[in-house]
Formats: sequence, C-alpha cells, structure tokens
Amino acid sequence: MRSYLFSLWVFLSGFTLFCFISPSFSQVSTLIIGITPPSSGFVSVNGDTLGSYPDVRSFPDSTAITLEAIPDSGYEFIYWELDSNLVLPGDSDAMVTFIITADDSVLAHFRKIPPVHNLVIDIFPPLSGNIRVDSVLLSAYPWSGIFVDSTGIGLTAIPASGYLFDFWESGSHTLSPSDNDSSVSFTITNSDTITAFFTPVDTIFDLTVNVIPPGSGDVVINSVLPGTYPWTNSFVLGTVIYLNAIAKENFDFAFYLSGFHILSPSPADSNVAFVITADDEIIAYFNPENPDTTQPEDSLPASTGPEKKLFIPDAFSPNSDGNNDEYYIHGDFTAFSLIIFDRWGKALFETEDASAKWNGKFKGKSLDAGIYTYRLVAEQKSGEKVEKAGNILLAK
Repeated sequence: MRSYLFSLWVFLSGFTLFCFISPSFSQVSTLIIGITPPSSGFVSVNGDTLGSYPDVRSFPDSTAITLEAIPDSGYEFIYWELDSNLVLPGDSDAMVTFIITADDSVLAHFRKIPPVHNLVIDIFPPLSGNIRVDSVLLSAYPWSGIFVDSTGIGLTAIPASGYLFDFWESGSHTLSPSDNDSSVSFTITNSDTITAFFTPVDTIFDLTVNVIPPGSGDVVINSVLPGTYPWTNSFVLGTVIYLNAIAKENFDFAFYLSGFHILSPSPADSNVAFVITADDEIIAYFNPENPDTTQPEDSLPASTGPEKKLFIPDAFSPNSDGNNDEYYIHGDFTAFSLIIFDRWGKALFETEDASAKWNGKFKGKSLDAGIYTYRLVAEQKSGEKVEKAGNILLAK
C-alpha cells in the first residue's frame, strides 16, 4: 500500500492556503491474525493481547513483530502458520519474532490437552518375575507411570527362575489376545492397576483316580495302568494328564466326574485330557451291560440270591447321548416305592413301578447338575425287605 507524507504549507495572495503532500517512499503492510480452533487461545502482538479474531493490523515495512500464543484453559499451543514471513526461533515456539516485509496472515494453532491416566504395574508373588512395558524393562514394583489417553501399551510378563507366568489381572481394561497370554496389549482409557501373577514351577498336586463300581473297569493315566483303586500320584503344576477308561467284560464306560478340572473333549468321552492345576479326585463310572446278572459281588449293597442282584446306582448323566441317560434301581421286587428329592426336600420323582426310570426332569424341565437324594422302600422276591436312602449325582 502506497503512503504519503506532509510536505509544506504555501500562502498565496488572495488569502489562499495550499497544502502540499508528497508521496512517501515507506511501505505499509497488513497483518491478519487468527486462531484455530475458535476460543482455544489468544495472540499477543508486540505486547498487545488481541480480544477478537481475526484481527487486522498495519505496520510499516521492516517493523519487528513479536507474537506470543497464549492457550486458553484446557488447550495447548501447537504451531504458527504464516503465508509469507519466517518466524524465529521456530514455528512451534509459543513466542516468536519476525520482520514484516509484506502483507501476511498469521494463524495460531491450538489443540485440546488430552487427559492423562495413571497406570500401576505390579507382580504377585513378589520377586516372581518382571514386566516389560513397551520396550522398558521395569526393575521395582509396584511401578507407576502417566500415559496420555488412548495411548497403545504393550506388556510382557517375564517369569523369574523357578516360576511360570499364570495370568494378568486388570481392574478395567481388556487385554489382548487374552489374560492368559504373557504378551498382551491394550489402549489406556482410564487409570488402572494391572498385576501379573506367576506360579512356582515346582508346585506339586495330588491326583486320585477311582473306579465305580469297583472291578468294573480300569483307567490308564499317562500310559500307567494302576493295579488297584483308588490310585494316587503327584504331578507338577502344568502337567498334561491323559486318561483312558477301559471297561471290563459286561460293562460299559459311562462318564468321568472331576472335582476341579474341566476334561476335554467332555466327561462322557473315555479318552480325555486336562492340565493339572490343583489337587483333584477323578472318578470313572461304568455301567453294567446286564445289571441283573453281572454286577460284581463286592460292589453290591444288597443281594437277593443268585438269580438277580440289587444295584442302586449313585450317578447318571441325562445329556441325551444315549449312554446312562436314565436313573433306575436294578433288582427283582414284589413291592417297590422310590422317591427322589432335591436338596430342600421337594419330591421330584415318585414311583411304585420297579421298571420306571427317571430322566432327570421335573414337570418336563431338565434339572441342573448336582446332588439329589433318593429313598427306597421295597421287598425283594426273596422276601428280604429293603429300606435305603442316599445321594444321586446328576451329571451333564
């Protein structure tokens, strides 16, 4: 923009006064100042903090301009953006200077300050291992660090000598791929405590294997065939246990019952496997192919003579697999009364028909797995009277 300067006044006759103005050789440049996003901060120009944006200021060429970016609450300054002039020391510095030599636009960029979260990392038991957070190996626990919201974090559990990694425990985050993987990752969204659990590798657990009825079959445990039952042996934590149930003549395998472990593929399969993590007793149940004539003598609670034998099963598995799906009492009776109760004493099944079988349902609805109670009052053909009560395991 061309500017002008006053030169002189000239007084002529007739009382006419003339003002002579000559063009100035000094140039004036326009500076447009703005911020983004709106209401995110302020700009001070040569000590004057602007109140509204965009603001337009004019300066003679070669004027030294000092700019200062002042973030509003909750924001931080990022950088300056100018069309023509170069700022010093750099466009990412909040206070900069430059010599204006041409019209220009200045834009101060701000951004919201992201929230930060406190992350506490711990191990259990003490001295059982270490944790690597991204590439940093921690040396003392509990450890805490501050992370910006939405930061991706990687964790690696490193067992100490004599320990195995067990699992992670997080108060609020989902660890990927799973809590049981030693190397995991997550995106932090709030403060949290994450603990790595380790287990001594020399932890020993006792495994007991039994067969019911006695003499009805065998169970091979990791290629070992026991000579007698119940059989007990000790195993190190994490050992894979393989079980193979083999029915003896005139018996069929029914199912396994484990007090703690989950057997794979299912308890109804004769060949199963699991990883031992606790003391346990596993029972292999076998059913007689012909319970009236083949039940072993030492497994019978009562006898009616050489023709037929009384046998009261203590478990069945109504899972529609065609194997041991119904519960009934085996024997020859002239009088018979059977009632099955739940744990609160409610009658679920009643019959006076010795050939009747219970399918594990009450009013057409399948009952949950658990322990139920029976009461039997009967008279056998031999004339012997039977009054018994006991538990029934309903397995699925």
